Amino acid sequence: MGFGNSNNGATLDTLTPKDLNYPKMAMNITNNQPFTVNFLRTVTNVGLANTTYMAHIYTNSQLNIIVNPSTLLFKQLKEKQSFLVVVTGKGFDLNTTQSALLGWSDGIHSVHSPIVIHTYTFPQA
Repeated sequence: MGFGNSNNGATLDTLTPKDLNYPKMAMNITNNQPFTVNFLRTVTNVGLANTTYMAHIYTNSQLNIIVNPSTLLFKQLKEKQSFLVVVTGKGFDLNTTQSALLGWSDGIHSVHSPIVIHTYTFPQA
């Protein structure tokens, strides 16, 4: 299973770094505010046909994470499937980072994607 070049329908006018179809999912949020962040990703089966991958979330953070669908069934090589990762939380103090890991496994192969939510402010250029 691999990530491709799809930007999941975002145009240049609406594209943000979180919309890039990369394994990493990251977002800077406003401090001390409840939040919901959606990450849409598309993956391609680069392994065997008739393979089922199941999602697993690894976290000890204050993030609530839902993956939909949580199971991807690939019937053929190079088949594409999309999934949505919804991350919610109550908000964090300024200069805080919370992270988790999304893992997909078929029992033999594993693919992992870090999820990072932070409240850092960056100096203006």
